[in-house]
Amino acid sequence: MNTALYGQPTQPLVELSISVLENRLLEIDSRIAELAEFSFQTGVGSNGNRSDSHTEPNHREWFQVELEGFQNIDQIILVPHIVKDSKLGVISDGFPAELEIIAGTAMHPEGELITQFRPTDGDQHIAPYTFATPGLQASWIRIQATELSPRAWDLKYNLQLAEILIFEGNHNHALGSKVTASSQSRGYDSSRNERYLVDGFMPYTMNAASGEQSIAMMVRISEPHAPLAISIDLEDAYQLDRIHLHRIELSNNMPLSKGFDFGMPRRLLIEGSNQADFSESTVLLDLHLKNAYESGPIIMRDLNPQACRFVRLTAVEPFIDTLMPEPTIAFGFAEIELFSNQTNVAYQKTPTTNFEYSSYARPLTKLTDGQNFYGTILPIREWLEQLEERYHLEAERPLIRAELDRRYARQSITLRRMSWLAMLLTTGIVVVILVDRILRLRQIARIRERFAADLHDDLGASLHTIGLLGDIALSSVDSPERLKTALTRSRELTKRAGAAIRHCTDLQTMGRVGDLEQDIRRIAERMLVNSDYTISVQGANYFNKLKPRLKMDLFLFVKESITNIVKHSNADQVSIEMNANSSLIEIKIQDDGRGLPDDKEQKVPPSLKRRARVMHASISISHSAEYSTIIHLCRKNSSLLFWQ
Repeated sequence: MNTALYGQPTQPLVELSISVLENRLLEIDSRIAELAEFSFQTGVGSNGNRSDSHTEPNHREWFQVELEGFQNIDQIILVPHIVKDSKLGVISDGFPAELEIIAGTAMHPEGELITQFRPTDGDQHIAPYTFATPGLQASWIRIQATELSPRAWDLKYNLQLAEILIFEGNHNHALGSKVTASSQSRGYDSSRNERYLVDGFMPYTMNAASGEQSIAMMVRISEPHAPLAISIDLEDAYQLDRIHLHRIELSNNMPLSKGFDFGMPRRLLIEGSNQADFSESTVLLDLHLKNAYESGPIIMRDLNPQACRFVRLTAVEPFIDTLMPEPTIAFGFAEIELFSNQTNVAYQKTPTTNFEYSSYARPLTKLTDGQNFYGTILPIREWLEQLEERYHLEAERPLIRAELDRRYARQSITLRRMSWLAMLLTTGIVVVILVDRILRLRQIARIRERFAADLHDDLGASLHTIGLLGDIALSSVDSPERLKTALTRSRELTKRAGAAIRHCTDLQTMGRVGDLEQDIRRIAERMLVNSDYTISVQGANYFNKLKPRLKMDLFLFVKESITNIVKHSNADQVSIEMNANSSLIEIKIQDDGRGLPDDKEQKVPPSLKRRARVMHASISISHSAEYSTIIHLCRKNSSLLFWQ
């Protein structure tokens, strides 16, 4: 049994997430598809037993199974009595509202309480009840009702059960054991008796979820020359201890077209031998079916323990089909299982017959193929465990479905609310984008004005210098070397002025900075003509991936810092260090010029402070033994600044 799905405590459904509930629902559907289905027996059969009836529930009634000696027991299964209610459909009837399971020995007649149980689902529980008893050893088991439940037909209180099974592994110690009861129901009812609690007949027909359908082996003979017999060669000698005979299927007609005992001999002799001709044989079981209640879908009987290789089943008193035009013997089974130490040693062994038999649709191999009319034949214990698991999973499934529907409905309401909120947020975002657009346009206008001013200053200074060089050239007509120097210098300034004009024009036209490192190197080359400078860049690729706006702000910050150095510092050495990674942008500009005024606290120029604030960066100013002024810009990257 899959204990991952059933048998372990679970959290309340309200505490589970939707994904957990959905996965649980898928697991339940997948597991249910693997479990045996409920198929209820039809026709005549035994109904277990019931106690005397009472008008009140507070009466103690019990059934006690006497085992053969001191037995190991690891599981007890109780099968409820099943009835059909006109309103509720198939329900259980007379199962205790509270019960105790008591185990004892001949030396311990008062017994010991093993478990106390109170069902929570009442007559809706149509599946077997399983009780694990690992390590239990006992010679008798008592099922005692401490509170009775009302039976369906007259609402009087009594104890009713269809079957009691007591397992060690797959071996049912209760089968055929002696049973005593605290009381008997009043009035004669031939379908109920203490011995029917342990006859192996249950209200279910085995219907496994796996395996192919297998039609039973069956023969019809009018006048046989000898009793019909089926033999099985087990191919080795085994100590046989139990036989399971699965009766011929009764089709799916409603009502059934055949009697429930169709094809089953009234007396069946089962013999074992180590000789193929059965010249020396031992009777393993002489099976007499005296009435309708001694037959069922699976006839389970213990055998006289005997080591044998060959087994023969002889129809001493065969079933006579009197509904045929003339009386005809019908003989066959859906499956024959022979067990040795809980293993079916007859599986896939080919049977033989003492009569001529040839049927393409119903070959002899169907007797030992491990299949019945519904599919795979399961061990009895596993079959009943699967029925109980199916019952609990099918009871849990609608609860999970209802909880999911409630969650989905709540999600739908939340989704509608979120849709309205999303519309409001979209409107707000549009407004923010428009405002941001206006602010950007204003900023671009200011940047262009600054570019124009920078261009005016740079170009004016260059033109003034060119004018002075022109005057020098005019006065140096008689001095070729001096004239050549003036003209060369004038030509260099002209080229630089032209490059500056083109660069500023491109920036204003495109509104962006291309390669930040190259642009800073160009501006340094143009402005720091009287100083030695170094530029160090780490993370150049990351700089180039920055948003255009932030890249422009960084470029203007460096340019303005260089401008201040040129105008005010008179520095000989300038160092520009730039570093960028996924978490930090850092720029450090150092010079050995005059430095800032020697106040108690060196103040950052307002223009640089403003640019740092626009970039949401911090800025500081300091000095060292090597450099008189160190400007340090630091900007931590954050997802909240994605728009820059």
